[in-house]
Amino acid sequence: EIPDLGAEAVLSLARGHRLSAVVGSRLHAAGLTSSEWQRALVHDWRQALGDETLFGEALARLDAAMSLEGIRFVVLKGADLSRRGIYEPGQRAHNDLDLLIEPSNGTVFHRVLSEQGYHADHPALDLATQHWFATTYRHRAQQRLQIDLHWSLGAPGRGDWDVARIVDASEPIGE
Repeated sequence: EIPDLGAEAVLSLARGHRLSAVVGSRLHAAGLTSSEWQRALVHDWRQALGDETLFGEALARLDAAMSLEGIRFVVLKGADLSRRGIYEPGQRAHNDLDLLIEPSNGTVFHRVLSEQGYHADHPALDLATQHWFATTYRHRAQQRLQIDLHWSLGAPGRGDWDVARIVDASEPIGE
């Protein structure tokens, strides 16, 4: 039972705070799927499981292609947290993959992403690299796949990031 708030409010809060997949997985494990809001949260968890697979496969393809090029990159934020087992399967909803690259590898990344079916959102990548710290790539055929490619960790002038040092200190993706 949900006192006072109501089912719609709980559902809205869980989704708004990106916790619906976590709650849905726990409801499913406990066999609590009798109400509509519970089934909606379990659905969110199942969707996150599918997205996890989709993004994991995309990351593996990109890792293999970049390994052939001899280029390393760092997986940031949610995808990294999921890989480290901080979340149970399907509990971390994916909107995108955030990757950090050395700025000098941008041309190769752009080519490989293009070969894999992605296109950059920014119409002038040279301007984006001068004035910003990341750009978004979307997959042409699989609209759900989105990569945010970072060449820094903040806008120019907002930090003195040694991206090469960060990449050198990173761990290989492995599987």
